Amino acid sequence: MVITILFTMIFAKSGKIVMGDDALWHLNRLSEFINAVHNHNNIINLYSFNSFANVGSAVQNFYPNMLLFPFAVFYYFNHSLVWSFYLGVILFTYLTLVIAYYCYKNFSKRHTGALFFAVLYTFANYRLSNIFIRFAVGEWLAMTFIPLVILGLYKIFIAREKNGSYILATGIGLILYSHVLSGMIAIALVGISWLLSLIFDHTHWRQVTLAVVKGGILSLLVSLPLFIQLVRLRSYITTPVIPQLSKGAIQVTQLLNFGAHNYINLDTGLISFVIIIGFIFFIKRASKVYLGSYILMLLSIFLTTNLFPWHLLQHTPVVILQFPSRLLMYAALFIAITGAYLFDKITDKFKIYKLEAVILFLAMILGLNLYAEQRLANARFTTYQQITTIEPTNVNTIVISDKTMPTFLNYLRTVGYLEDYWPKASFKHRQSIASQTILSKNNTVKFIKMPIQRNNVVKFSVINHGSTQVADLPILNYKNQYNLVDNGKAKTYTVSQRGTIAVVLSAGKHDIQLKTKPLPLQSLIELLMMGSWLFIFYRLFKLRK
Repeated sequence: MVITILFTMIFAKSGKIVMGDDALWHLNRLSEFINAVHNHNNIINLYSFNSFANVGSAVQNFYPNMLLFPFAVFYYFNHSLVWSFYLGVILFTYLTLVIAYYCYKNFSKRHTGALFFAVLYTFANYRLSNIFIRFAVGEWLAMTFIPLVILGLYKIFIAREKNGSYILATGIGLILYSHVLSGMIAIALVGISWLLSLIFDHTHWRQVTLAVVKGGILSLLVSLPLFIQLVRLRSYITTPVIPQLSKGAIQVTQLLNFGAHNYINLDTGLISFVIIIGFIFFIKRASKVYLGSYILMLLSIFLTTNLFPWHLLQHTPVVILQFPSRLLMYAALFIAITGAYLFDKITDKFKIYKLEAVILFLAMILGLNLYAEQRLANARFTTYQQITTIEPTNVNTIVISDKTMPTFLNYLRTVGYLEDYWPKASFKHRQSIASQTILSKNNTVKFIKMPIQRNNVVKFSVINHGSTQVADLPILNYKNQYNLVDNGKAKTYTVSQRGTIAVVLSAGKHDIQLKTKPLPLQSLIELLMMGSWLFIFYRLFKLRK
């Protein structure tokens, strides 16, 4: 825990957040989730009225939010979004250390190797880059649970132990709770592993196939609420733009240059060079597991670069990857496995001084990355501007505090990716919706009270200064997801040309309530989800060794 605090405090001690690529997006998510928890709104079927322009965006339905709960708990005690964020970073960094240690120790039975693996993986350059540069909170959270997926695959395909399916389902389920795309990548990895097993170890195909199917079914069941929404509204919404795969690959020169200088960025870090070269001296004595890890390490690094012809896959399902650099998640993991084996073997040679050697090597690894992070923090705090206006010159190069947070969050109204997950019909009307403009005859319908969501009910008031007419409210309509009550009476509504709520209003004041309709079979879905988790934990407990 001390180490996790030390790494986090390099940035946290300022009491400010330095922005990254996705900071605006994820801080809005976090703000909305905290508001939902503290106002007793349903986090499983949540529409945003405290962020994302306050127009009822369904982003929380498509971007998993359950693992944001610890951030909301921290906010309850300190009422600071900045410190709630950093406390969450400390918690999940510590959790990553614990899970990484458990996973390596479970299959290797080596305490020293597990220590090296936990440190190498948790403080890998790419993982630090994800949270302190890219601000990719979802992907960063997903990396916490990737070791569980790899352990599950090891248990299924190599050790052939019964608990493999349950470990795999736990890992994939928690990754899906963090970041859907990372979950899809993990599922693809399982599929590839299964196909390879059919080729190289077909004698056990029935056993491994049943184990994979069992893990897949359980993964689906624990993620049902998420998948139900994805299936129900997938064809109805505006999806994020798919970039060119080749543009998301890392230039080899950048990978080598950044790694050699140990910059925290899209690279594998200086320590990876040591591991790649050092393992060669132990390659003859390495078991197939570590030899395989070494090969997968080199392969995953290669796949992140522009050496691989990614343009050939642009029109295939692989395009869902978006950025090949994302495969650094797995490169970091296999670097850590290979490095753990290497440093474990090296320290074994010190015999009676092994403890001292282990401490020395761990201190060197931690010191190297701690220095790199401090160098990053110094550079960013020195060069980034302090936000003072609603339109900073570059939203990705600013520093914000709790005082300037509302201004920053509100800035999302003016940037291009606000409409991700909006109804398709709303895309071309983004400006009027984001400015919360009511469309009516001669602009005679106005807000008196803006929408506020509490206890799963959105309340607001409008006044119609004209005659009875259809008012186009700036609230996104996802297949009539609300029951609408106007001045205490239920009322029907339709979808406007803007993809928003269109309702007939008579002259005068209208107190309107929107009550979110439950998902189809919502109680059954939630029961299946919780029951599946209980079954997984029960089986893991029964099969523990």
